[in-house]
Amino acid sequence: ELENKIADRTATLQTQIELEHLIARISTEFINWVGELDVPLRSALQQLGEFAKADSCSLVQITSTGDSIQTHGWSIDSSEPLASLPQLGVSQNEPSKLWVSIEFRHQPFGWVGLTATHSTPAWTEDLINALRICGEIFAGTIYRQCTEADLRQTLQQLTFHVENTLLGTIIWDSQFRVQRWSKSAEAIFGWTEAEVLGKEVYDWQFLYEEDVDKVNDELTRLSQESRGNICRNRNYCKDGSVIDCEWYNSSLIDEYGNVISSLSLVQDISNQSAIDRMKDEFISVVSHELRTPLTAIQGALGLLDSGRLNQDSEQFERLLQLAINNSNRLTHLVNDVLDLERLNSGRIKPEMQDCQVSELMLQAVEAVQIQATEAEILVDIQMFSAVIWADPCLLYTSDAADEEDS
Repeated sequence: ELENKIADRTATLQTQIELEHLIARISTEFINWVGELDVPLRSALQQLGEFAKADSCSLVQITSTGDSIQTHGWSIDSSEPLASLPQLGVSQNEPSKLWVSIEFRHQPFGWVGLTATHSTPAWTEDLINALRICGEIFAGTIYRQCTEADLRQTLQQLTFHVENTLLGTIIWDSQFRVQRWSKSAEAIFGWTEAEVLGKEVYDWQFLYEEDVDKVNDELTRLSQESRGNICRNRNYCKDGSVIDCEWYNSSLIDEYGNVISSLSLVQDISNQSAIDRMKDEFISVVSHELRTPLTAIQGALGLLDSGRLNQDSEQFERLLQLAINNSNRLTHLVNDVLDLERLNSGRIKPEMQDCQVSELMLQAVEAVQIQATEAEILVDIQMFSAVIWADPCLLYTSDAADEEDS
């Protein structure tokens, strides 16, 4: 009897050792595996099934909503033990069927199942524990691959957007050296990624000298806080030209306050800057042009209101006409501004055509000829032949006559 107990104990220990070796082999195979999991999963399930002297071995994965399953299996006769699955998170132990519930990160993942239709094996606790351990290995590997696939997809999407946005995308490392230089950045500045990779902003002629202090202030801010910021400065291009740039900058900072990397999105706003300067100049000119007739009107009306002039006198009539002419000029200036706004908004569409410059010159002279004659002014023009593409109605109106007269 003692010998039988020793033999049984030895057999149990031998089985445990074999199970531990089996788990070690499966674990090593999954740790080192790269690629689709169908092959190693089938191999592992076959080893478990053959060790348990079962007819089939399956892994059943339940989705988080519990409404669908995904299976991997091995079977002697290609059958799959999917009939009468136990309740999610519950194990089932029957003479011909064993389902071991698997959890991953404290959540139900599925089951590892064995079926034996041609024999009645003993489902030992060691075997159940081995199935549970292997199931957790399967769950962890599947989760890792799904996570890696999600990360790859996210990276592909991010890369696509970075390369296709019109904004130049530049990623700087913790020392503000170029780590990524997108195609749009190359289109804006002219340098390729290979030419600037690993360089600091001071390592090549990139910063406009007068804006270095402004850039230094922004780099200091980026090294201290992750909050995004917008700044404008001038930069050199590869061909030596200088452009106005608008930068959208932010930093990724770890829990210790160290910069991990910084992201810059940049666009060339040179055209916008030129438009802004033109608007400023336009406002300045319009302001001057508006003040001129207003001053004349104010002066003329002041004299007329003083009562020192005889209403029948020539001087009184001339001042009154001066006020009227400048009022008309003021009206025309306001209308011109409104017309310009309507042109910009598309509410007026110019009718473009070929225009002879000589004809436009004659029309302009004819419009002011009467006033010029009354003022004893000789208008002399020298005709020449040229053609321009314009809308003659917008290019010249009779309003100019009153402006010239004032």
